[in-house]
Amino acid sequence: MTKEEFNAEWLKAEELCNLFDVEICGKKIWKYIRITSDMYFFDYELENVYQNGRCWANMPKGNIIDLFFNYVKNPYRDMFCKDNPLFSRSTDLLYVVNRQNTYRNGKFIHRTIGDYIISTPKDISYSVLEWIPAENDLQYYHLNKNQYFFSHEMVTALFKCNDRVSETIIIKELENKIIKPIEKTTQIRFSDKMKACMVDQVIFYIIYGDAYHNFYNYILKKIKPKLVIYSLFELPFVQILMDVCVENNIKISEIQWGMGFSMIYELGYSANFNNKFIAPTYFMGYGDFSKKMFSKEYTHCKYGIGEENSISIGKIVLNESAIAANKNKLIHKNNKYYLIISSIYPQIIDFTIELAKKIKDKNIKIIYKLHPGESNRPDPKLKILKEHNVIIKDKVSIYSIIEWSDYIIGTESTALYESAKFGKPVFIYGEFSKTHPLVKKNVAIGIESVDDFLNKLKEPQNLNINPDAINYFYADNAKKNYQKFLNEIIIGRK
Repeated sequence: MTKEEFNAEWLKAEELCNLFDVEICGKKIWKYIRITSDMYFFDYELENVYQNGRCWANMPKGNIIDLFFNYVKNPYRDMFCKDNPLFSRSTDLLYVVNRQNTYRNGKFIHRTIGDYIISTPKDISYSVLEWIPAENDLQYYHLNKNQYFFSHEMVTALFKCNDRVSETIIIKELENKIIKPIEKTTQIRFSDKMKACMVDQVIFYIIYGDAYHNFYNYILKKIKPKLVIYSLFELPFVQILMDVCVENNIKISEIQWGMGFSMIYELGYSANFNNKFIAPTYFMGYGDFSKKMFSKEYTHCKYGIGEENSISIGKIVLNESAIAANKNKLIHKNNKYYLIISSIYPQIIDFTIELAKKIKDKNIKIIYKLHPGESNRPDPKLKILKEHNVIIKDKVSIYSIIEWSDYIIGTESTALYESAKFGKPVFIYGEFSKTHPLVKKNVAIGIESVDDFLNKLKEPQNLNINPDAINYFYADNAKKNYQKFLNEIIIGRK
C-alpha cells in the first residue's frame, strides 16, 4: 500500500467508523492520536522509536518531594525558581519548544526555531517554555531571557492525573472500538508495532492528558501571550496546547519543521467532520509551495488553515548558510564528492552500494549521510559501504556536508530541497523520481538506477539550477519576513 493509498484509507476509516466521537474510558481520544498516522505507516521508523517497548506511557508520574530535591541539588537550576514556569511573567509572545539544542557558531541554539527566537523584534517581549526529557537532566542551557523549563515529572506532580485508570481496560476498549473497526472497514491492517504505538499514545493521553491541559491553561493565564509559536514535531502534546489556546482565545502559529510528504501535514489539520479537529491559527511555511500545500484550498487536501493564514516565511538558518556558501564557493581541484542523503526509505542504501561498486575513479569520493533514525539502529549494510570506502557521516552539520559536496542524491528528505537552495545539482532516486516536486519544477533530476545517474551526469544541461524555481520552495529574506509577520500580528504594524 502506497502512502497515498494509506492516506485515503485512513480518512475513510475516520468517517465510516466515526472515530472522532469514539470514547476510550470516557474520553474522546482520536484527535490526539491521529496526528501520528505516518508513524503507523512507516514500520521502519517505528522500529527505531519502539524497539525497546513503550515510549510515552512508561514515563513515570512525578512526585512533589522528588521534584523539590531535584531543584535543590541541580546546579543548573536557579535556586529561587527563576526558571520555573509557575513563576513566569506576562509577555507578548510565547515560544513552546522541546529540548533540541544544537551547538552553532560558538553557542547553543534551539535546533528548529532558535533562529526565529533570536530574530524576534526588540520591541516585542517574549518567553520560551522548554520541555525537557526529565528533571534529572542537568543540561539546562539558558539560551534566552525569560526561559522556563518544564518536564513530565513537574506537570504530573503538580497537576492531577487519571492514574487509577486500568491499562488493561484501555487496551481492550482500543482494540474493540478503534483497531478492529478500522481493519473491518478498510484495507489497513495493524502490525504489532502499529498497535504498540497506538496503545502507547492512548494510555499516555488518558492518564496524563488532563494534567498537561491544566498545566498549559495555568501558564497561558499567567503569561497572557498574544501569540503562541511552536514547531509540530518538537512537542508531543501539541494538540492539547492548541485546545487550550482556543479556549483562552489566544492565537497560535506553527513553524514548519520539514519538507517531506508527511501525513502529519496531509491529515493533521483536516477541516472535515464539522471541524472537530483544531488547527493552528497560522502556518509559517518555507515558501509558496508550503503555503499552497498546507492550506485547505489546495486541491488534494482539506486543511483547517485558510491560505490567507498560511504564510511564506522561509528558513532563516538556510538563507544565511546558502548565501555564505554561494559567496565563497568551494572548488575541488582533484576530487569529486557525491553525497547520498539517507532517509527512512531503505532502498537508498542499496543504490549506494551499487554506485560504490561501479565507480573505479579514486578521485570520486562517496559520502553517505545517515538519517537521524539510523543512529540508534544502524543498518547492517553499512558495513558493506565501509568495505567500498564510502565515507559515512552521522552527527555532523548537514549544511557543511552539502556545501562540501558536488552532487546530491536521495529519495525523500528535507535536505534535498535545502541542497537545491545551495545551488547543488540534486538527483531524486526511487518511487518519487518522476513525481517529486523538485523534479516537477525542474529543480532536480529524476533517476531510476545507478546507470541512469551516471549517464545523466554526462549531460551538462542537467546540472543547471533555476534560482527562481528554488525560491518557490524556500523564500528569500526569511528573517525580514518573520519579523514582518510578528509586527503585523502582535503590534498591528505593517
